[in-house]
Amino acid sequence: MNTFFTKKKIFFIILFILIVALAIGAFIFFKFFYKNTKKDTYSEYSSYLNIFSIKANDIFEFKRLEEYQGYELVLESEKYNSSIYISSFDCSSVRSIYTVINADKSDFCTKFENIKDISEISNGNISDNTYYEYHFSTQDKFIQVYYIVKDNKVYVFDFYIDINKNYEYNLKDYIEEIIKSFKIINKA
Repeated sequence: MNTFFTKKKIFFIILFILIVALAIGAFIFFKFFYKNTKKDTYSEYSSYLNIFSIKANDIFEFKRLEEYQGYELVLESEKYNSSIYISSFDCSSVRSIYTVINADKSDFCTKFENIKDISEISNGNISDNTYYEYHFSTQDKFIQVYYIVKDNKVYVFDFYIDINKNYEYNLKDYIEEIIKSFKIINKA
């Protein structure tokens, strides 16, 4: 009878160890799994005068800066050292949007040192809006600029993305998603 209780105790000890090991394994698996899945929650950010809005994935933890040097919306992510600057201009009297964008590109690029990989201006449609786009790199940033033409206005999106660190998520992978979320709230 004494050996029966000993075998029973050993069985419960082994069972307890297995349960604890499974619990630890499940905890580690779910911790790893949820760390490496993209969040599916988004925040909507509107321009300072509530003229337009965009949505961005919450993984970037964007903070909306107060009015900043003529931009209509500025979002910064300290966690990913990335930012989005949005401005606009009236294009109702502009003959060639491409000429204006090319001049703006030339002027904008002179503000940076050690520029490399400057792309040509490309264009297309996204969410029923004509867009123009170019990008380039500096020593520490990848910069992508979109011009969205809508209702006699051009909305300029400047994306600044840190390239010196390997972040878990890269804003580059979310630019199109952000551009597609662009919508006019109130026409000025």
